[in-house]
Amino acid sequence: MLIAAGVLSWMILWMNRQAKTIRSDIQEKIDKIITQQEKAGIFLLVFFSVAREGAELALLLYANYVGTVEETGILIGLLTNFMGFIVGLIVASVLAFLLFKTTRRLNMKKFFQLTSVILIIFAAGLLAHGLHELFEFLEITNSPLANLFIWSEVWNVNDTFIGDILQFFFGWSYDPLKPGRFEKSVIGGIIVGLFGWNDNPALIEVVAYMLYYIFIILIIQQIKPSIKEREQQTKAH
Repeated sequence: MLIAAGVLSWMILWMNRQAKTIRSDIQEKIDKIITQQEKAGIFLLVFFSVAREGAELALLLYANYVGTVEETGILIGLLTNFMGFIVGLIVASVLAFLLFKTTRRLNMKKFFQLTSVILIIFAAGLLAHGLHELFEFLEITNSPLANLFIWSEVWNVNDTFIGDILQFFFGWSYDPLKPGRFEKSVIGGIIVGLFGWNDNPALIEVVAYMLYYIFIILIIQQIKPSIKEREQQTKAH
């Protein structure tokens, strides 16, 4: 989960850097390959582009599966992740078809901005949930590190009025053996896998979750000036 969060963060920053120039960069590479009649070049460009995305997809699906299966069980974990994959594939296929059929140009900047927001939320969840699993590992191995104050519980949503609201709306999906825990319900398990939800997060989870947003936003803000400078240099040349 922590590795997946790192990969996602790198991809988010990369997307923000390349949002305005990726179309022209790819077109330039393709034009150069076609001009030089390098068939292998076209094959390699497509192959590595797809292979990279496939590797990222496999890593993220596995991390999401690990996060979901511990809360909902293997069967539901596999089912929800498979359904999510199929729905995502259908949506992507429909969008691609509409784009090619209507010959509309996709605004890459807005597209990357939207997907970046979704990925940031997902990556923050992976980070928090990864730390939660680390704590459970320390507990299981009886490590003295598990007694550090950073692992102390901040709150337990099930003991508040929010827990009563969740019970009212999603009680039907609760695990009969653990009826008082939202994260052990079907709906809760899905949210755990997607956003790193935890009914009773530790201090380090909450701090890391919040700091991740601050960190990623600050980095993105630093990227914007460098992009503008690069564009101005390109226009000057």
